[in-house]
Amino acid sequence: MRASFDAGLRNILVPTGPYGTIARVKDHTVYAPNPAGAVRSLHMGSVAGLLWGVVFSSIGLGYFLYGKKQRSISPLLFGVALMGFPYFVSNTWVMFLVGAALTAGPYFIRL
Repeated sequence: MRASFDAGLRNILVPTGPYGTIARVKDHTVYAPNPAGAVRSLHMGSVAGLLWGVVFSSIGLGYFLYGKKQRSISPLLFGVALMGFPYFVSNTWVMFLVGAALTAGPYFIRL
């Protein structure tokens, strides 16, 4: 297993195995080959987006546990939504707005 780093390009090669390079990381983007041989780009996002995702997922876990214990469907569903939506939203501002709306949801919507 080996890894290399080119400071000029900020290009990191993920450790290689018997099949060659697994993925290439360059400027917060992962370039991974798919089985057909084409290279696919996956954006890793920002640190702020990662932290907001952790914050909203933690709030969602609290809502989920509260809804499960109290047998209340509204906090339970909003908790599941808060834990899941950061996987689908990559823009930090949209994540903050959606997370704030979902956090306030159980106060306004009671099922």
